[in-house]
Amino acid sequence: MNHESSLRHPLNLKFLSSSWLAPVILLIAGALQTLTFSPFYLWWLGPVSVFLILLVTLNQTSAKLFRSGWLVGLGLFASGVSWIYVSISEHGNTSALVAIILMILFVAGLALFHGIAFWFWGKLAKESRVRRLILFPAIWVLGDWLRGWLLTGFPWMYLGTAHTDGPLAGLAPLTGVHGLTFWITVTGAAAYALWWLVVTGHRKAAAATVALALLPWFVAPAMKQADWTQLSDEPLSFAAMQGNIPQQIKWDPDFLRDQIVAYLGMTEEHWQSDLILWPETAIPIPQDQAGSVIDHINNQLGDNSTLITGIPWYGYSERIEDFTFHNSIMAIGSGEGIYHKQKLVPFGEYVPLQGILRGLIGFFDLPMSSFSPWPQVPGSTGRQRRQHHALHLLRSGLPRLRRV
Repeated sequence: MNHESSLRHPLNLKFLSSSWLAPVILLIAGALQTLTFSPFYLWWLGPVSVFLILLVTLNQTSAKLFRSGWLVGLGLFASGVSWIYVSISEHGNTSALVAIILMILFVAGLALFHGIAFWFWGKLAKESRVRRLILFPAIWVLGDWLRGWLLTGFPWMYLGTAHTDGPLAGLAPLTGVHGLTFWITVTGAAAYALWWLVVTGHRKAAAATVALALLPWFVAPAMKQADWTQLSDEPLSFAAMQGNIPQQIKWDPDFLRDQIVAYLGMTEEHWQSDLILWPETAIPIPQDQAGSVIDHINNQLGDNSTLITGIPWYGYSERIEDFTFHNSIMAIGSGEGIYHKQKLVPFGEYVPLQGILRGLIGFFDLPMSSFSPWPQVPGSTGRQRRQHHALHLLRSGLPRLRRV
């Protein structure tokens, strides 16, 4: 008798055979993950969601797993990316009906990543429930990675992100967001395995499973006390500005001067700071047209001060072999250099299949959706009095920050 047959599966619950209840549970399980994020902070719902997903899917045939994964993704994104509707409706000057249709298509498309991951899970584990439990955390993380990479990526709604201030936050410097996600899914899978093992009388295995699942939850709080950085003998002075410029006027030439004046005014008392940060596209004109603004900033900065600002870049790209726009950051003053963003937001910064979609509705022709991703990591920004690394903080959801 092999190991799996000795663990005869006891959890074939009859109510899960209902044609409507299983899909509803999967949708709810996906939506529960949204509640783990701000402003709810119900991080403990992450393992609960995983447990519910396994409750439905562990006994399913491989052929059904794609649909089940898609339903989980549908529940997650339908509840968690409502800001896409705001972008389409308000900033794209699109009717509510069209915005809803586009939102549905967008969410349904994102959910395909979960469907593909679950399909691969079934193919890899086949019908073995033991292999499915063991492989589930790794497959979930693989699906997240694929979603964060393909088509420049959509790195939002990762389970690990909920633990920025959660119990597992102490592991983040070591494992990153994908590592946190892995342990959350391990915990949910372990809870399911615990039930299974206890019912079948495998109490020693159940105890070992509990110990493995709880280990990171006990280690992480202790790791949170570790100092991962050291204070410099000569600390940097720092200032950051956020103008909260409405998108409706951000790219309007009539409001260009007012935006720049607003940022100059906010920086008035901070020109001598070592490092000053302005946000993404704070200067909403290409760098080749912003010479007078850049010169003024240079004249205002202290001798050892660096200002890093978001700014569009336009020119001929040898990488793309065409004239194009990049969403970029530029260092001015003591530091120097420019970095072009590689991870763009679909429809927000570029339009997939733009040859087909552009011109259909105003939303696809928004000025900020014309950027091209930079295909290769650039070099460093330069060094003078001290080395300044421009941290690319354009999107807080990215799994890791790139240094330039």
